[in-house]
Amino acid sequence: MASKIFLDANVILEYFLKREKQNESRAIFLQIQEGLVRGFTTSSVVQACGYFMIKSVGKETTREILLNMLRYITIIDCGHETVVLALNSIIPDPEDAIQYHSALVHNIEFYITFDKELIKYSASHLPIMTPDEFLNS
Repeated sequence: MASKIFLDANVILEYFLKREKQNESRAIFLQIQEGLVRGFTTSSVVQACGYFMIKSVGKETTREILLNMLRYITIIDCGHETVVLALNSIIPDPEDAIQYHSALVHNIEFYITFDKELIKYSASHLPIMTPDEFLNS
């Protein structure tokens, strides 16, 4: 069965807004589209991406991009207990903590991000890595 990976907002934004690390992110999206890995994210990540994408490409294009992405990526979310657990964790950024613990609750195997601060909190039960690190592992 394909590995389950969580995509952080920065990975999604790099790809769809054609930023500096677009090629690294593209490789992850290709693996998802080919069924080699299964991609997951949360509704709050989609919401954050939408906010930044609207500023860059407009509302209609943002909607089209996100709907197309959701053909390949599954949305996961968390409940009250997971948020409380996340906010009591060692991860100092509340948003990162909630995303990470949402992935933990859903048995995601790898957390993919470009956030160097978050990578410092990588654990063996849910490794945090960049797209290149994942692809080369």
